[in-house]
Amino acid sequence: MSEKMKPTRYVIINDCDAPEPRMVCQWVPGVGYCYLDRRGIKPTYDGMTGTHATPVEAFGFVWTDNPDGTVSFYRSERPVTATYQDGKLRRWQDRADGFEFRRLVAGALKMPENPHA
Repeated sequence: MSEKMKPTRYVIINDCDAPEPRMVCQWVPGVGYCYLDRRGIKPTYDGMTGTHATPVEAFGFVWTDNPDGTVSFYRSERPVTATYQDGKLRRWQDRADGFEFRRLVAGALKMPENPHA
């Protein structure tokens, strides 16, 4: 796959998910998009395609993969460019300037029986 065709690594998957830390998804090669927050029923959504995904960068965040297997997100000075499908600006809905999750690894994920779009 060329660099242009690679899916965005960290996203808010659709307009229904609030743009906040617990809703950030990671692209996992061979699986699809998966919520970084693994609580509740979120693992049942593993393998999403991300048809309407918005990169976290569009919400004014940057990220860094850490050597300890985590990923850290930080609010940047970049302007928010995320919009809803109607074109209205879509702002981040959490006050935290930074947050962290353990990165997901394909081999540690169980593929759902009925993956979601």
